[in-house]
Amino acid sequence: MLRAALAVVIGVAGVLVAVPAQADGTPPVVGGEGSATPDTSGGAISVKVTTSGTTNGGSSFSTTTTGPKLQAPCWFERGMSGYEYYEFYKPGGPGRGADTIEDWVYGGGLHDKFEDYKDIKDGYWYETSCTAEANASGYGTQFYLDNPAIWVGPQDPAPVTQVDVDPTDLRDIALDYMQLPVGTMHWNPQLRGSGATIVGEDTWIWVDDAPTTAMVRAEVPGTWARIDATLTGLTVSSDGANEDAQCGGTGTAWVSGAQKTCSIQFSRSTAGQHVKQGQKLPTWTVDAQSQWAATWTSSENANPEALTVEPPDPTTAEIPVMEVQALSTS
Repeated sequence: MLRAALAVVIGVAGVLVAVPAQADGTPPVVGGEGSATPDTSGGAISVKVTTSGTTNGGSSFSTTTTGPKLQAPCWFERGMSGYEYYEFYKPGGPGRGADTIEDWVYGGGLHDKFEDYKDIKDGYWYETSCTAEANASGYGTQFYLDNPAIWVGPQDPAPVTQVDVDPTDLRDIALDYMQLPVGTMHWNPQLRGSGATIVGEDTWIWVDDAPTTAMVRAEVPGTWARIDATLTGLTVSSDGANEDAQCGGTGTAWVSGAQKTCSIQFSRSTAGQHVKQGQKLPTWTVDAQSQWAATWTSSENANPEALTVEPPDPTTAEIPVMEVQALSTS
């Protein structure tokens, strides 16, 4: 949840020009409407979320996505070009005439040294703009007084909006936007031709290419939060089994002589179950749900703090289960 009173940090110095507020407490409109650029984005800035990590197979993964947009109360927005501004506010121009405008102009309301840019058509004045809430609270007026217009030449970078965000908000965004790869479940025994396992026998379960470490970082300019997580185990469950299996890792692939680390016993066969879409035989769904231990740090606190994370979607498989009939002769 974003804090109600966000602050904008603009690292550009300028000469303070005291401009009288309008009757409603908001600053007068300066330089026309203009059009927002990708640098200002109407005062909203997107959260960048990067997820990276490693799998039990030794490979790495990394994804970057765009999180939600955060709205600043005030920002710099592109206004008129140097030429347009001069033509509008020069003596005798369409922006002059009314007594109130003349008082504002002679009180120092025009942009500092605007005459120096009167012939430039591809450089622009960047002026403050605020939300209705910021203006109503008086924050917008003070921001306007503290941040005079900025001249941005054709080769100069536009001022970048920076939103002062509580790192805990970025932590929560990181949790919401975490993207982990899904591994592939395997099992043994598998009867030739059907892939079925057997009722009452230990069925080895393991997951290949499962993520085992993850780092998720959510950031805006100047502020970030990062989650570091490590897989601690799996819970393997199925409607066809009486008990879940608690496994300390991602399981061990079956080979002759290997040590079993994760297994489940099916108490019922899949005979009589309906055949699910995409399957040729009736199956039990098996879920391998991972558990994680996590900490988080931020640009304001480098000391890791414990964090409870919701487990990602489980790895699943559809497993046929058959009974083996024993013959007895006497």
